[in-house]
Amino acid sequence: PRDFYDAYILTTTQKFDKSLFADALRATANHRGTTQQIADVPSILHNIEESPELKTMWEKYRKQFAYAADIEYGQIMAVLKVLTE
Repeated sequence: PRDFYDAYILTTTQKFDKSLFADALRATANHRGTTQQIADVPSILHNIEESPELKTMWEKYRKQFAYAADIEYGQIMAVLKVLTE
């Protein structure tokens, strides 16, 4: 959930370069040996969006941290989709 919050805040409060983000994501995946895991981004995002476990984790995070209380799971998903376009 903290990664979701970070992605949301960074994309909604800061100017960022999507191509630089994509390059950094690819470089990180190469370094970690996880390029195949991120190859099908639309499918991954769909799984994240439909995951009841992740939704529940996000709801718990929102209740625990007041700074995240007003951020809905749908808003998180919208940000993740923008980041991976």
